[in-house]
Amino acid sequence: MALITPGSAPAGSGRGGARRSAAKSTAKRLAGLLGRSVVGGITKHDFKRLARRAGVKRISAECFDQTTGMPAVLVAWLRKVVPRLIIMAEHARRHTVISNDVAYVMKQLGTTMYGQGLDWTYGHYTRAFLQQRLERRLPRVLLQAAAEARAQSEAGSAGAAAQRGATPAPSVNAAAERRAAASPAPSTAATAPATAAAEPAAPQSVDASVATGLGRAAAARQRMEAEAAALQAARQQQQQQAEAAAAAAEGAGQAAAEAAAALMSPEVQKPVAAAAAAGGKGPASAAPAIPTPEVQPLTEERALAIQGWLSAAIQPALSQRGYASCKDLLTVMLARHACTAGEVRDVLFALERRQDIMLDGDDIYVCT
Repeated sequence: MALITPGSAPAGSGRGGARRSAAKSTAKRLAGLLGRSVVGGITKHDFKRLARRAGVKRISAECFDQTTGMPAVLVAWLRKVVPRLIIMAEHARRHTVISNDVAYVMKQLGTTMYGQGLDWTYGHYTRAFLQQRLERRLPRVLLQAAAEARAQSEAGSAGAAAQRGATPAPSVNAAAERRAAASPAPSTAATAPATAAAEPAAPQSVDASVATGLGRAAAARQRMEAEAAALQAARQQQQQQAEAAAAAAEGAGQAAAEAAAALMSPEVQKPVAAAAAAGGKGPASAAPAIPTPEVQPLTEERALAIQGWLSAAIQPALSQRGYASCKDLLTVMLARHACTAGEVRDVLFALERRQDIMLDGDDIYVCT
């Protein structure tokens, strides 16, 4: 019996021989795969599977040509997409390309892809970023400027409404008024002859059942007449309320017009013009401000609370589209936190003055 030493043991026998043989074969296989081209590793059956998933039933042999067929198209597309994917991964300091990179690059190339979890802002508008950007305490000066701007805007809009002519304020129950106008109720005098004509003359000898039926019909007719009278009274009351609201609106419009005329009076404009001519130097800079309707500015604590609610409300829209709608924001703030439109607009005005956000019509963009 021959003695087998560890150095003379054949591959695949003894302790560790099988593992050394498997490691050597794996290295050879990987070397062969790495040396092969990418398109060469994609076989004809791979292209067929992709075509079957797209709904293709038959494929010509010319489609598999390396120079003019699907492999050539695939190589051209990869050469256009892969460099951009590398840039995206390197910018994010990653060594792995993720699905969001592919979606973003395809959008840059003109093809928008929709999928679960895609973030076109690339995770930029996080909660921490919005807190750092939007939830800093606003100074008292900006809040005062926002209140003055809102007061001037309200005065201007009231003056314009007075010049156009005051329109009656909508009634509280406008829907009921429209329904009542669409279906006018007939008067009692008009319905009485028709009902009398429709009813036949009762014979002299009627039994108890017929008398009971006639009594019920008379009771129903009386009930209908009472309902018609109540509806008519309600209409008259609504009309009186509408006239009273129109008179109140007209009085408010006249008061706003008088206030706007007072703002443009020479007694008010002369000190302002003198202060502007003096350039803000000397005692002339202490000229009285233009009187505006009394609008109290927000306190710093209230403004800070509204800033926190605002940043939480616009984060989903910013993550999806990159901007938020001011109209939607006002609706959410009113429904969830009972904030008035004036308070929200004051905070937006102050944030825009501080260059934290940018307002473009109804869109809100966060400055980075």
